Formats: sequence, C-alpha cells, structure tokens
Amino acid sequence: MNSNRTWKYQWKWTLEADLVRVVALPVRAPVSTEWLSIGATSGGKAQLTVRKGYAWDGCSVVPDAPRSKWASCCHDAGYQYADVMALAWGISQGAALAWADKAFLQIMRQDGCPVAGLYYTGVRVFGRPFRFLSRLFGV
Repeated sequence: MNSNRTWKYQWKWTLEADLVRVVALPVRAPVSTEWLSIGATSGGKAQLTVRKGYAWDGCSVVPDAPRSKWASCCHDAGYQYADVMALAWGISQGAALAWADKAFLQIMRQDGCPVAGLYYTGVRVFGRPFRFLSRLFGV
C-alpha cells in the first residue's frame, strides 16, 4: 500500500510531532515503517510511535468522541501497516488488526474517552470489512 497517504482526500489532522503511546500488549519483534514503529519497552509493554507528518481522518464512519483523537491516529496507522506487523510477528493479518483494535481501546481508556468500550466494539465488528472495502477501492 502506498504509505505516503497523499491522495485527494482531505485529512482532518496531521501530526505536528511524533506521537508516542505505550500499551500493555505483546511485541514479538520490532516493526518499523515510514509512519509507524512498534517496539518493546523495558517493562515488556508495546511502544507505538506514529511519526510527525502522518495524516488521518479521526474515527472513521462515526463522530469523533471526546479524547479519541490519539487513539484513532494509532489505530489508523496500525490498520495501514497490519500486513507489516503480521509478517514481522508471524501472525495473520486478522491477528494484527485485533492487536491494533486492542491498542485503540487501551489508548482511549488512558485518555479518558467516555465511549471507549462502544467504539472498541465498533472497530471489532466493522473495522475489517471497512479496511477491506477501502483497499478494494484504493483508499
């Protein structure tokens, strides 16, 4: 997939600095792409870094909830690079997407998002079909 995310769609946000978040999820091996890196902290947690300049559309399909902005950024990057995560970790793309969904939930909870559980359920139910259709249509 073209990782520069430069197409005619108007993104809501662009990172002005690297976004770094830590979640309590396993990391089987480091992942490093143009926009996303995932590594393990000394405490065995996952550190996600989404690089400055990354652009995204917030919570897709639903309204942006209060304090969901950074979780949606990490989730979009995780979905964009699920194939790289799957290859590096020796897991299916579905398992990599589930990992990104769990990170989304944890970051929303860390940030105090009042609808974290509801939005997590939404990405678990609709995330994979939405990703499939967006890739099918070249988004």
